[in-house]
Amino acid sequence: MKRRWIAAKRLRYQKRRQAYEAARRAEYLKWLRHKRRAAQGRPKEKLLASGERVLKGPVIFSMTRNPDGMNRFLEELLRERDRGHTVFVDLSEIKDLTFDAIAVLLARISEKRFRVGGVRGNEPSDPDLREMLIASGFYGHIQRSIGVDQAGQRGEMIREGGLKAEGAVARQLIQRAKCGPESHLEVYRILVDSMNNTFDHATPSGGRLGQSPVRWWASAYNSRTGGRGHFAFVDNGIGVLESLNVRGVRLLARSIGLHDDHSLLRAVFDGKIASRTDLPNRGHGLPGIKGVAERGVVKNVIVITNGVVADLSRGDYRKLAYPFGGTLLTWEVES
Repeated sequence: MKRRWIAAKRLRYQKRRQAYEAARRAEYLKWLRHKRRAAQGRPKEKLLASGERVLKGPVIFSMTRNPDGMNRFLEELLRERDRGHTVFVDLSEIKDLTFDAIAVLLARISEKRFRVGGVRGNEPSDPDLREMLIASGFYGHIQRSIGVDQAGQRGEMIREGGLKAEGAVARQLIQRAKCGPESHLEVYRILVDSMNNTFDHATPSGGRLGQSPVRWWASAYNSRTGGRGHFAFVDNGIGVLESLNVRGVRLLARSIGLHDDHSLLRAVFDGKIASRTDLPNRGHGLPGIKGVAERGVVKNVIVITNGVVADLSRGDYRKLAYPFGGTLLTWEVES
């Protein structure tokens, strides 16, 4: 009888000891994870009581003014969602906001992985930025933790998506942005060429070129204070430079001395790297967009794809520290 009592007591002790060791192990792994994040310059990981993962938005919430910070933020957003976490996007501390960042964030959270319980968020503390975000219609596409009375409105921003070129959508976007008549044709060309490029080039590895399943998102917004129409075109595909890998063009480019990504992208927009497929209109869209930028009616034409940001209006190509998955094209016109 005494022996049985001792054996049961020891079993209870072992269970308590195992639970204690497991808790210590979990605490150590949490500390180690935070230490690694700090060494990489990434924000400290937080959890809400509900189990949501909190992700702080960059202080400069802009793809054109802070592409590396935004790309790192978007990479973290997708990583946490792929781990099965609901993500709470904390925008309370942002100090600068541009339309292109709103368009890119909406394009990312429109992916299939975010359809069920994927992302929530709050508002900027700055009243001007909060008004801009509400007026844009952003909260018609994302849940808010507070102030849900306006969450359903679409606001002044119009946003459309598709899988192929749609002229009617391009005309609708031009009308919403209140473009001046001199820019209608130029903006229409950029939109339709971008839609075609997504259909032709955004194919994931293993897909068939010219039959891309990747959806594009085009957004237009008229700034009441600045008197300008703002456009953003986003696709979540593999990006311009990665599409060259799929087609085997990058190896050919290296043989003629184009080793850097920014030099390669410049050659693409200059038309030096032409299409090598039999599909009609391939290889003309991107040089055509550059031509529109050089004529000057359309202002601030910027492309961000893979590891490069290109200011086509100024002819400046720059390497990024954090790559962008897909392609972003943004530009402005006078109203």
